[in-house]
Amino acid sequence: MNKRYAAITAVCGAVLLLSPAVHAESQTTAPAETTSAQTAAATTADTSAAETTTTTTVTTVTDAPADRISFEDIGSGVRLTCYRWLNQDDVVIPDQLGGKPVTEIGENAFKYCYAYTVKLPDTVETIGAHAFEGCVYLKSMEIPKHCRQIEESAFQDCAALESVTLPESVQYIGGAAFDGTPYLNAVTGDTVILGDGFLYMDRGSAEHVVIPDTVKIIGQRAFANHTELQSLEIPKGVKRIQPEAFAGCTALAEIQCDAQLNAIAPDAFADTKWAEAKDDLLVLGDTLVAYRGNEQELTLPEGLRVINDQAFAGNASLTTLHLPETLKEVRQDAFANCPSLQIVLFGDQLQTIGDRAFLNCGTLNYLRLGHALEQIGEAAFAGCPYLETVYLPDTMRTIGNCALGYRQVPDQGEYEKMNNAVTIYSNTECAVNYAVAADLKLAPLPAAENTEPAPELKEELQKTTSGGFRLDASWLTAAGIGGFLILLAGLRRILRNNRL
Repeated sequence: MNKRYAAITAVCGAVLLLSPAVHAESQTTAPAETTSAQTAAATTADTSAAETTTTTTVTTVTDAPADRISFEDIGSGVRLTCYRWLNQDDVVIPDQLGGKPVTEIGENAFKYCYAYTVKLPDTVETIGAHAFEGCVYLKSMEIPKHCRQIEESAFQDCAALESVTLPESVQYIGGAAFDGTPYLNAVTGDTVILGDGFLYMDRGSAEHVVIPDTVKIIGQRAFANHTELQSLEIPKGVKRIQPEAFAGCTALAEIQCDAQLNAIAPDAFADTKWAEAKDDLLVLGDTLVAYRGNEQELTLPEGLRVINDQAFAGNASLTTLHLPETLKEVRQDAFANCPSLQIVLFGDQLQTIGDRAFLNCGTLNYLRLGHALEQIGEAAFAGCPYLETVYLPDTMRTIGNCALGYRQVPDQGEYEKMNNAVTIYSNTECAVNYAVAADLKLAPLPAAENTEPAPELKEELQKTTSGGFRLDASWLTAAGIGGFLILLAGLRRILRNNRL
């Protein structure tokens, strides 16, 4: 009898000792799915907890066990990739991990975390997709003041999230970022505007829409698939239109735009009557969104300020391009993969050439860049083997990596040095630094002109080894401007006769 009693006592004691460990282990596994009943229960439990206790546990991530937190080096900072220590109420993320600033919260990093609040450092610039999805106890979130991007579904289904502070720095909010939160549900009316002028979504079905004057950014898929929408007015305060903002608005045919847009996604108006119009030039305000023609020589009209991302990308017909004096910016990939493009003549107000703007323009051999150019983006002229001479004005401030003298490695995102001999004519520090780093030839820009000298165009075009044509350029002599214009007219005649 005594032995049986002792055995029973031992078993009960073991169960009592093991139960906390089992409970703790059950807390470390994130729920695979949160049903509406579970969400309601979590909210109720949260309310009850607030009424019965006044103490919370404040935890910094450096206190968490090593196997529950991870981060990775991304160059200038680190990305917090995983945080899975669930036994706390409030979490504080330090501004540094591993000696570098925390600049990104990675995809799924806090997904299904049980914290009531998470304090992010001001160093954070990006909050990744699904980063806080399903954090059913999370009550409030202050987005860091330097944050620029909140990716898709970042706070989706945070059933207790009532308060979000959005700084002016936020320029992108992905689709469904705040769906399923009290914060979003509290916004009344058809047009949902968050923070300082971010149009997150439109719940209406109007045929004509006037974007409110307070709006600065039209968010991703904000009006997507509003098939009733026929006409649209965009006020001058709007600065950005995000991907697929009006995609699938199949009846949208008329757009009045008074804005000077800093960014417009190439697919912002996909599958609309407006985008499918037969005009060669698709223009929104002062931005050329797309060119669908097949001209060999093209002169763009005055009044255009921007050539948008991918506007000419892949055009196989264009050989010679005359750009207007009003043009100030050529955005990324604007002329990428235009195999026949040889001559580009910019006006004197051009300031910015974006990343990969002329990537893989394999026959490009002459540029006139004007007097005001300040910035050339990364790989802007990579893959242009016949561009051997570039004249950069004294206004230049930045030249991106691999901008000149490089080519893209096939089937890779990397670049390698080309064998062609590129000479940069410039007096600027950035040009000197780039030429030294890329091992390119450098020569001073003539004092008489704060831009490139006008070229003397030869009477005959010389065939290249690739089967195309190229032009050689040298200094314009005493023939003067009149002689140059005559030579240019002759060049155009030759181009037409040879069907370049």
